[in-house]
Amino acid sequence: MGRPKFIICFVAVCTFLPLNSFAQKKEVWHGGFRIGQLFSDTELSDRSGVNAYGFVRGGLKRYIMFELGAGYGKYKGIAYRTDVWLGEIKAAFQPWRGHRIHPLFSFGTGLVWHNNQLSAPQGTPNAKKTGWTPILPVDIGFQIPVTKSVRIELLAGYTYTYRDDLDGAILRKGNDGFLRWTVGLTFGNYIRPRPRKIEPQPEPMPESPDDDKDGLTDQDELNLYRTNPDQSDTDKDGLTGYEEVRLYFTNPNILDSDADGLIDSEEVRAYKTNPHLADSDGDGLTDGQEVITYQTDPLKADTDGDGMSDGDEVIKLRNPLEKQ
Repeated sequence: MGRPKFIICFVAVCTFLPLNSFAQKKEVWHGGFRIGQLFSDTELSDRSGVNAYGFVRGGLKRYIMFELGAGYGKYKGIAYRTDVWLGEIKAAFQPWRGHRIHPLFSFGTGLVWHNNQLSAPQGTPNAKKTGWTPILPVDIGFQIPVTKSVRIELLAGYTYTYRDDLDGAILRKGNDGFLRWTVGLTFGNYIRPRPRKIEPQPEPMPESPDDDKDGLTDQDELNLYRTNPDQSDTDKDGLTGYEEVRLYFTNPNILDSDADGLIDSEEVRAYKTNPHLADSDGDGLTDGQEVITYQTDPLKADTDGDGMSDGDEVIKLRNPLEKQ
């Protein structure tokens, strides 16, 4: 079997094996493929080429996985072309696992087989056209979950090789290598985020009874509001304890909270005045004086619209209901 067919078969196995068999178990086991660019790092003028990679990973410990991978890259420059086929075994780490992004770091070793198809004019006779050599790859990137069994994976890395003739030339001391970035999909089971610690919740206190059915518990009436838990309207102003405390924020123990001469229920229901202000319209007369004594509008500072406030008209002995 040729190297291209072997790589294609390996990628297919890495993609479908975790889905069809291991994905049914609880172990961490997933695989997939990535494609991207390969950037040569030699003593010649380098360019980028294509890069394809397939891999499968299995869990060792909670944060550690092993990885087997194989791939192909086009190693090229301005005047040379080299095909590289590689196989790798690496340790992969996920130091922490968020709920949206999962960082990934890996390093290891492997072998690369190169086939120099076009040598540069600077090529040297001692450079081999083909051959195997050890490599040291390192990668860093992250995964983004798409579903429970599928993730997008983006990695960038560098591979150091133990030979100096991948470009067909040995000109100066130092071995060749290549940078790369790849993006792809993974399928299978993954290291799951550590469950959030749930603090035990205290047992809820039994609800205090509400004997007068005013919407306030007897306990709140006794301890917070000092109202009578046996009477729904302690101050007899026409509002229940609940309405005074929760709706209108008036004093449930005082008939007329703002002492303006109108009881609280009259202000909120009959006259629509503010039960917290003795003079709702700010004309100098209390709401009680306007409603009971002068029959003026407690919501209008100038009831007759003559340009003088009701309070000023009363002080000057004018009729606040007639323009003069």
